[in-house]
Amino acid sequence: MSEYSEIIQEAIRIGVMEAQRILAPKSDELSQREAYAEFGKAFVDKMVADGKVGYVRKGMDKKCKKIYSRAELTEAMAERNVLRCIIRLETARP
Repeated sequence: MSEYSEIIQEAIRIGVMEAQRILAPKSDELSQREAYAEFGKAFVDKMVADGKVGYVRKGMDKKCKKIYSRAELTEAMAERNVLRCIIRLETARP
């Protein structure tokens, strides 16, 4: 039963993050350093490589700061967590 509650909690968290992105867009922005600190470098890089998360540059130069969306990263992490819960549920069936 706890796997189902995890799935519901992830859905709620995504809804809250989307609402926050709409109401306060600046608070949704993370620099690459902040994204790595909050979500982990491997996770962020994998999500970008898989096309599940994008970034924008603050400026025209390639050396300009990369900005990620906290809501997008949270959604990608929630999707991963939900898939893991589903796999646990499926493998636990007799």
